[in-house]
Amino acid sequence: MESGLLQRRLALAFFFDEQNFLMKPAGSLVDFKAVKRRLDRPDFVVNSTTNYSDLAAAIAILAIGIDDGDPPPDSASKEAQVAFDKGVDTVAQKIKAMFNQINDTGAAHMKRTDAKQSLESFHSTLVYAVRTKQKAKGGIWDEEEVIEKQRGVMSGFTRRES
Repeated sequence: MESGLLQRRLALAFFFDEQNFLMKPAGSLVDFKAVKRRLDRPDFVVNSTTNYSDLAAAIAILAIGIDDGDPPPDSASKEAQVAFDKGVDTVAQKIKAMFNQINDTGAAHMKRTDAKQSLESFHSTLVYAVRTKQKAKGGIWDEEEVIEKQRGVMSGFTRRES
């Protein structure tokens, strides 16, 4: 067994507190729905009693366990890739929400700053390294209705008066 796979299995076994991860096949270690359910449990709720050192450590362990997320092969159907990316996005949204809930007041609370940094780093890894495809950037010109509306405005602006 390669050391990277052993690290991932151990990390997920500790994160979920389940030994069955030690025996799972290499390509099916990560289940993003299970990760999201685990992150929804009370010990990951960010509030005034949160132990930020524990939170940062748990996120670091999760990051090791997820690694590349066991993406579907390139030959997999588009639906499989979309489902995988949807799972990644669900976890990324939860991590971003946790990040936003931490009231970081700077140097006065370094543990909070460290936890926020850990969450932000993990979020970036999920969004930019684990997803199979980059998310399409939305803009005001992307919507077909908006484009047509702008064409109408521009044609009215550039129309010659006789």
